[in-house]
Amino acid sequence: MLLHSPHMRRILTTTRLMFGRKKKSSLPSQSENLWSARCGQPLKVVGVRAGSESAMRLLELGFCRSAEVCKLSEGQACLCVLRGMRIALGRELASDVLVQRLDA
Repeated sequence: MLLHSPHMRRILTTTRLMFGRKKKSSLPSQSENLWSARCGQPLKVVGVRAGSESAMRLLELGFCRSAEVCKLSEGQACLCVLRGMRIALGRELASDVLVQRLDA
């Protein structure tokens, strides 16, 4: 049966990670994308843009809802720390990650 295939389970799991049980409009109004966020500021991932082709890749890297991330630098790529790992993302990928500032 198609609903029980591993591919379908992966799609459903990804959808739950991206959106949880809340509606799309429930994103905080202060959310911004990772590319436009300030360097050195602690951030929390509030979502990944659903329409992006790379949404699955970002989720596999660990950019799921409520993950804490810190942007270290920007230039040709956005360098950030996520769960103890340094990750470099290009402008397009970083723009697909929606974040919210954490109060220090």
